[in-house]
Amino acid sequence: MGQRKKMRKSMLTTAAVALGSGLLLTGCASGGSQSGSSSSGSDQPVTLSIFTPGTKSLLQSSSFTKLMDKKLNVNIQFQVASQDAATEKQQLLLSSGDYPDVIMPITWNDPISQTDVLKYGQEGVFIPLNQLIDQYAPHIKKLLQTNKYFKEDVTAPDGNIYSLGEINECYHCQFPDKMWINQTWLKKLGLKMPKTPAQFEQVLEAFKNDDPNGDGKKDEIPLSGANTLSGTHIDVFLMNAFIADDDDYYFTVNNDKLGFAANQPQWKEGLEYLHSLYAKGLIDPAAITQDGTAYQKEGEHAGVEILGAGAAEHPAEFTDSTRYKDYVAVPPLTGPNGKSYANYVPWNAPADFVITNKASKQEAIAAIKLMDYIYSPQGMIRSQYGVEGTDWETAGAKDVALGGHKALYKMITRPANAKPTNNTWGLEWYKPTGMRKSWAYNTNANAADGSGYERKLFDATEEDYMGHQRPEVVPQSLWIDPSQADEASLLQTNITNYVQQNMYQFITGAKNINKDWNAYVAGFNGLGLSKYLQIYQNAYDQTVK
Repeated sequence: MGQRKKMRKSMLTTAAVALGSGLLLTGCASGGSQSGSSSSGSDQPVTLSIFTPGTKSLLQSSSFTKLMDKKLNVNIQFQVASQDAATEKQQLLLSSGDYPDVIMPITWNDPISQTDVLKYGQEGVFIPLNQLIDQYAPHIKKLLQTNKYFKEDVTAPDGNIYSLGEINECYHCQFPDKMWINQTWLKKLGLKMPKTPAQFEQVLEAFKNDDPNGDGKKDEIPLSGANTLSGTHIDVFLMNAFIADDDDYYFTVNNDKLGFAANQPQWKEGLEYLHSLYAKGLIDPAAITQDGTAYQKEGEHAGVEILGAGAAEHPAEFTDSTRYKDYVAVPPLTGPNGKSYANYVPWNAPADFVITNKASKQEAIAAIKLMDYIYSPQGMIRSQYGVEGTDWETAGAKDVALGGHKALYKMITRPANAKPTNNTWGLEWYKPTGMRKSWAYNTNANAADGSGYERKLFDATEEDYMGHQRPEVVPQSLWIDPSQADEASLLQTNITNYVQQNMYQFITGAKNINKDWNAYVAGFNGLGLSKYLQIYQNAYDQTVK
């Protein structure tokens, strides 16, 4: 992962859910599947130890835990760590050999790596799930038969399934590098939505010079972003008008052949454009180094608004619930090649569930039945949304879901001071698009209380971004040979850092793009670019072919 690659902050699309049912497990995950009855032939409950991020007292007392205990005749015992410490604790457990029956990291940004899944799977620490799924998990089995992307993500090159992952089809998250523009400023200045890089530059110039906030000062920031959150980097949306910028590996792909974007003439052309914006004072210099907190201060500037356009997955990354209504998504710009592309991140199923060799046969059966319930339609709702009549209810005739569909369900609004019901594990382990389109949302996408925010994000993706993905994209989960994992990680870190450091030097003018470009390109030779491409090409072939 690149150094600036942090957790993709998806807006609390189920904010009402989180408040109504009480989040117990942190991060974005997903789940659902129907199980059979008791996992043991005896009446004695099977003890199942599970490591996960969260608060132990809440997890143990959750009504969902109690439901699973009763349904599967188990006694679930949690080992926990805070979200920040979960990855380190997980590694310590594995390295010490003192690990539980099940590991469920359930972290949107820190799942078990594909490399570790393969390494520990082949060493026998993570047991193959194939036979367990075939015998005890009908819903997971059906997913493997009907969803090729899920099967691709969870099936290791040796044919074994050592892990299961979330299917959380966050629709708007598939285009994380959006650009949002102040529509009130556009209207005030009589400007149209820009369609090309040149038009975007003209709009930014008007934002800088024509006092769109009306305070008589040149205090407007035409364009800003942040450096610590993926989606907020100023280069990605704009560079995609020239060449693919995936904000991570910097790969291109054509006919299943990986290439490298950041040393191509089109990359240079994109840098020249970004430098021209910076040289004219149209890019906030702070955008190159500031964090999300500083970015928020720009969007939430006291008094008049000062931010014209912001790079972000969604506006809440730079502004609050009262100002987000002023910003609309800028459709991908049409570049010199006549194409309009955006960085597309297809959903994947990162490894968030493994059964270890510490589990007995009956414990392993209980664990896979637990997951099968979480992957079922009934379990999907129960594990994420809670209890019908307490946390959610059947939608009314006039309730509208995303995409204009008739809603099937809606959350029950609880008083702000109400005690959380503690009826879920707070996870989104199995949340396919169909489920997301089943819940009622405010039909006013710009409602002041944020109740229509998910609709705003859905509509922006559906109307402005979907269809602008490139014909071929690199999968998010690649099966890298464990023997090459350390080398691949080091190569990616060094190459990504080199690209980003030079990018900002070219943008700011610290390096002259005409004089220093050839030396920059030559620098990749010493960083092992050819080996980098070879390793990932092999991993791509293992994953896709």
